[in-house]
Amino acid sequence: MNDQNLVEHCNCLRQQSNHQRGQKRDGTPSSDPSLIRRHTTPDMAASAAYGMVLCGTDELEHRYRGRIEVKFGVPVNEAFSPDIPATLLVLLLKVNKEGPLKKDIWRAPGNQAQVRKLSNIMQHGRLVNISNISVYTAASVIKRFLAKLPGGILGADNEKRLFESVQQENFSDDSKRELFCRIVSNLPIPSQHLIVLLFGTFRVITDSAETFGTRMTPEAIGISVAPSLFHTCIHDGQRVTNKDFYF
Repeated sequence: MNDQNLVEHCNCLRQQSNHQRGQKRDGTPSSDPSLIRRHTTPDMAASAAYGMVLCGTDELEHRYRGRIEVKFGVPVNEAFSPDIPATLLVLLLKVNKEGPLKKDIWRAPGNQAQVRKLSNIMQHGRLVNISNISVYTAASVIKRFLAKLPGGILGADNEKRLFESVQQENFSDDSKRELFCRIVSNLPIPSQHLIVLLFGTFRVITDSAETFGTRMTPEAIGISVAPSLFHTCIHDGQRVTNKDFYF
């Protein structure tokens, strides 16, 4: 495929992913929560991601959309300005591609020296050769990024609403899912992008757990990633359980 065809192919995928992400033509989020649910199907993460990657050009400075450097420990609006940093996106795509085959992915930690080194490289905006990075290291860096987001990816108020819904016995499963969809659809678009990719990746991995013997069931995924996603219960000294992770 030549460069011109590659550009056209990427543009087509970008248009498709904008529709699948539930955006209107002007780029604003759709109010239809059913569109958010479709994000988490196994094949959605890759197609949504292609819409955020500018490829098919010979000029290095134009190969990536937005910035490359990843800022750890800053608010969401600063971390995702204007969108998910390219390096973080590439790491997540690596986990999406290789993770379903790896035992204890998201649970087993990456090499801590490599995690620190990679985090430092990302913060300075240097390009990363992902072929030299363990998928476990990639997953650990992603969890580290999420854990350092002030207030978490969802925000303290939204986390409170979600956990309160879990504790209400008269709150049906459908109502919980609708609440989660409404919360996500009201987040900034880049935050929606990241949640789409995260949960799409979680789904691919859990669907493959039995086939490849990875042991990463939904329960295992929940225990492994919940502390990075939901900050309020951890900072209050409480323990996240499997039940808390399902909406």
